[in-house]
Amino acid sequence: MKKQGNTSSTDFTKVCGLEADHTGECGIYCEHNVCFESNTYLLIYGYHTCGHFICIPNWRISCEANAVTHSSAYNAERMRAAGLDENAAEALAIYIESWAEHHCDWQAKQSWWKKEQAKYMEELNEIFERC
Repeated sequence: MKKQGNTSSTDFTKVCGLEADHTGECGIYCEHNVCFESNTYLLIYGYHTCGHFICIPNWRISCEANAVTHSSAYNAERMRAAGLDENAAEALAIYIESWAEHHCDWQAKQSWWKKEQAKYMEELNEIFERC
């Protein structure tokens, strides 16, 4: 794209077709390498504006998730539907549930991420204003 003078962030979003920016409403609870049956899974568990997600990029798996503890059956079903085999889906869902019960203060983590994302967006807006 050819640079044409000073472009505000509003102009930039119109050029790129951005409909809504939910950056401040998303984040990651954990990113772990989990080993199961001689395989390694890069497990990313996080939240976005409409709920929660599980992503296993090295296995090309991504799906919606349930953030409520004791939801391993739901999360296993979602990972199976996304293409992960039954045993791995069950093991990873139990892993997420166990980890979350012991390490996750959901509200505090989301609040922290929103503050961090706000700082990041301020920096991006400053960069866009200089372009």
